[in-house]
Amino acid sequence: MTADDVAVLNLGITLLDDFAVIAVESAFEWINQNTTLYFDVNNPPKTVPASVKLFLIKYLDIMSTTGGVSSESIEGLSQSFDTTDKADLLSQFGWNLLGGYMKSEANAVQAVKRWR
Repeated sequence: MTADDVAVLNLGITLLDDFAVIAVESAFEWINQNTTLYFDVNNPPKTVPASVKLFLIKYLDIMSTTGGVSSESIEGLSQSFDTTDKADLLSQFGWNLLGGYMKSEANAVQAVKRWR
């Protein structure tokens, strides 16, 4: 996959550096492994569904962030650290954006009433 292949997808990525290209290719591989969709990264698509575009953008955002200090306060000398697991975030965005295509052994169901 090249920067031109990524540019054709119109993802709104302004800086198409090597990292962005590799991240988009990796996102397609994640989609291939975790959904019923398939994209050949050796022959990249010219167009993808809007939900896939959003997932590609979110994948790039998640992979671009680094863990560490998320907030600090000087007077109280406290720090908060971001320990969010990237795999969990990707799974959440996968279910939210590509839910109809996700592979699953079991479906999650929201509880209507509390158990007693």
